[in-house]
Amino acid sequence: MIGIQVTKASLNETTGNIALTLEETFRRVDSMKMSLDSTTDQALVDLGFTVDDVAVFKTAFADLSLLASIYRGDANEAQPKDFREFARRLWGMGDV
Repeated sequence: MIGIQVTKASLNETTGNIALTLEETFRRVDSMKMSLDSTTDQALVDLGFTVDDVAVFKTAFADLSLLASIYRGDANEAQPKDFREFARRLWGMGDV
């Protein structure tokens, strides 16, 4: 047989790594949001970002932080929300 061999051990490792990565990612999201919240827009503009860039950063991380809160059970979102809307712009997908 060619390709990746699925075993109990490989499945345990893969699923565990995914869960740990998600947990760590949400911790990093919260940390970045706190950093962005404590940084003035002007300070980011002074680093070379545009006012629009700053708005995208702050909006994307507000959305991602809400998603982290929902993941932890600290918040609910009553209406469907595409949390990728602004995050896409951070990974270079623009408005797609």
